[in-house]
Amino acid sequence: MSLIDELQEVLKQQMTKQELIPVEDACLKRLPTMDPIIDRLVFGGGIPFGCFAMFTGHPGSFKTTFGACIGALLRKHHSNNIMVVYLDSEGSTTQQRLAMLGLTGVTPFVGVTIEKVNGVINTIGKLKRDNPKYKDIHFLVIWDSIASTPTEAELNVDDINKVIGLKSRILSFYLPKWINSVLLKYGVTIIAINQLRDKVGMGMMAPSTTLKNLSYDKTLPGGNAVLFLSNIILEHKVKQTFEDSTSPYGIRAYLVEIKSVKNKFFVDNLRLNLVFSPVLGYLPEFSQFELLKQLKFVVSSGGYWRSTIPEIDIKFRLKELAEKISHDESFKKTWDLLVEKAVSTVESNCMKGVVLDSDNGNGDENDIVEQVDQP
Repeated sequence: MSLIDELQEVLKQQMTKQELIPVEDACLKRLPTMDPIIDRLVFGGGIPFGCFAMFTGHPGSFKTTFGACIGALLRKHHSNNIMVVYLDSEGSTTQQRLAMLGLTGVTPFVGVTIEKVNGVINTIGKLKRDNPKYKDIHFLVIWDSIASTPTEAELNVDDINKVIGLKSRILSFYLPKWINSVLLKYGVTIIAINQLRDKVGMGMMAPSTTLKNLSYDKTLPGGNAVLFLSNIILEHKVKQTFEDSTSPYGIRAYLVEIKSVKNKFFVDNLRLNLVFSPVLGYLPEFSQFELLKQLKFVVSSGGYWRSTIPEIDIKFRLKELAEKISHDESFKKTWDLLVEKAVSTVESNCMKGVVLDSDNGNGDENDIVEQVDQP
């Protein structure tokens, strides 16, 4: 052992005594959803436990749906060691709706305030600290949403001028405590939903909350703390709506651009086209197809989509894709191989500084309707 290696070990032991947490014991704890796009291109290797992630965008951009579907995938593959806590400050999510998205057995909690969120997070930390039997249980807290969660004072004040900016000040106090005292220490992750809002023109007093990759002239409720202390910020934007009669996927669906505005675990500014159903939520097979199309790994020919990779021979109609993946084992293996090659290509390019853009390979927005499944 060199002198530097020896010193590194000594310092690590001393810092551990001071309750500083080595990164390999904290935010590198991950659980895979088993969806390669979510795991590797959004979160850089599985859902990191010990982080604060924020999904933002305008209403109807499937932020809440995406958070619930991530929870559902984790529950599906890690049912014995994942606990999902759902805090619904909007009072708009039901247990039945979560079950439709695959998140069964999870009851939303309403009546949420910022102070009560703090209480929930501290309770989780206490449970993890005082009960060794919960040591290997990961907690995922889905908080929907920051924008609609009031403070206790806002619920009881008569003069609104007395509480302007109060939420931002309270969050700037609570967030560092949550991250350092609970999230990193006990492997807890928060997915917080937030809304993009138009900036209000106030001359020299215009809001300053911004991030270079965030949509132009938009701001986030909650102030600078949620912006700067989030490990991941994903911005959702609906690009295209497909009604039942015109949908290339065979069902009503929405093409949603998800942009990594900030990402401490992979790369910033990566744009992905994901497909959502208003009923079923996130649709992994069609989202994988969109990635293949972005990379031009598949092209439309003779009413079918075909692989452009010489060593991978695959042919399919888009409307039949989900059924073929579910019922044709040989097709599924070939499909998984093609998706793996696509994800690996994006990862490799990102490491070289070439970031995938959501418009790559798409051409005109109407191409997908005109090319798919035409006899």
